[in-house]
Amino acid sequence: EFEENFLIYTGTDFAKGVGNATQGLHLALASLDIGVGDEVIVTPYTFIASASSILMQNAVPVFCDCDPHTRALSAEKIAAHISDRTRAIVVVHMFGYPADMDPILELAQKHGLCVIEDASHALGAYYDGNPIGQNKYSDASVFSFHPVKMITTGEGGAILTNNEKSEISLSI
Repeated sequence: EFEENFLIYTGTDFAKGVGNATQGLHLALASLDIGVGDEVIVTPYTFIASASSILMQNAVPVFCDCDPHTRALSAEKIAAHISDRTRAIVVVHMFGYPADMDPILELAQKHGLCVIEDASHALGAYYDGNPIGQNKYSDASVFSFHPVKMITTGEGGAILTNNEKSEISLSI
């Protein structure tokens, strides 16, 4: 019931409850076939799980500084870190302030990169009139329900996607 209500709230096709956001990030990366030696761009201005989930896939976190105004990754800063081994970007929305997703998605599409939104700190935030997590701008989004978050279940998390391939992978 919680998953169904989360889908309605965000306007997303698929949701799975998970033990915590770390598990959600790990599952998102695994479902997108991120693996050994792949590079994933992420900001260091976040909880360690944003990077450690990349390491769980034997992939390489590539740290990219955030924009001082949004406190999130920007397309301009990400572009300087893209290499031939880059496969994905983990965009962290901090303190309820969403990253500027339009230019990030455009850059990702140009380079064939997956985008995962770490929305652990952004439940209730909106970007361009849409709730964060809607996956209009990404392959998957992950939320946390840790006791310090906006909504808590004591712990726990959720992963949302409109990507049917990810949903199949998560259902295994």
